Amino acid sequence: RGGRPLADDHSDAAKRTYPDQPHMAKLAAPPALLESGIASQKGPSGLAKNHNNLFGIKGSGTAGSVNMRTGEHLNGRDVTINAGFAKNNTVEDSFAQHKNLMSKPRYRKVLQAQSFEQAAHEVKAAGYATAPN
Repeated sequence: RGGRPLADDHSDAAKRTYPDQPHMAKLAAPPALLESGIASQKGPSGLAKNHNNLFGIKGSGTAGSVNMRTGEHLNGRDVTINAGFAKNNTVEDSFAQHKNLMSKPRYRKVLQAQSFEQAAHEVKAAGYATAPN
């Protein structure tokens, strides 16, 4: 499949996950595309393609977990580690995990945001990304 139809599928999944919060659907779709590699020229990562984990969420998913190598930014350095990532039955499960993550107290202000711009500011302020860039 080409990049655009797949991106549209994921945008639709984000909208279904956040039906009453359109700004959250807009906030969820870009990191799913970025983290999964779907929007890249190399295509989707193995984690996205084989395990329906679009956000790089660690832990257990609806189909268990999978151990994979990953690049992390720890203590000011880029390192490669092995980590257990959530393995999901469907793409929708991955978006549900994102919604669950956003329900944590750390992201309270993100969910309370009244606009996409405010939600984007709050997700950054909450430290969503571990990489400095």
